[in-house]
Amino acid sequence: KIGHKHYLKLQTLFKRTKGAQTGDSNKFIEILYTLLGRYQALSGHGFQAAVNERAFSVLHQYLNVTFECFASPLNCFFSNYCSVFSDVDSYFGSSGSFFSLPTDGSIQGSFEANPPFVSEVMTAMYDHMKK
Repeated sequence: KIGHKHYLKLQTLFKRTKGAQTGDSNKFIEILYTLLGRYQALSGHGFQAAVNERAFSVLHQYLNVTFECFASPLNCFFSNYCSVFSDVDSYFGSSGSFFSLPTDGSIQGSFEANPPFVSEVMTAMYDHMKK
């Protein structure tokens, strides 16, 4: 179950990204149902402290952060983000898994990285970032 604010946000993300290319008005509901089911299945696993909107605004204003390395369509602040379910989340603008981002220097800028607090994920994030 999601509130009206989240529903409108997801609808907006869907319309301005890959979702708009489907040409099927029922596709949004189908993809939304899949998205909610997947994130509900994760509930309680990989705990993560959310960063509030004010903090994101400060990160953007002072550090020019424009990209979230670990987000979801449900909680992303920026339109540029990575998420766990790229096949579904891409319909809402996700760039896919953080671990699939190239490390050749082709992606540059300031990034916000707040991974789930699972030691294996945090270690993998560190290893990917230092490449």
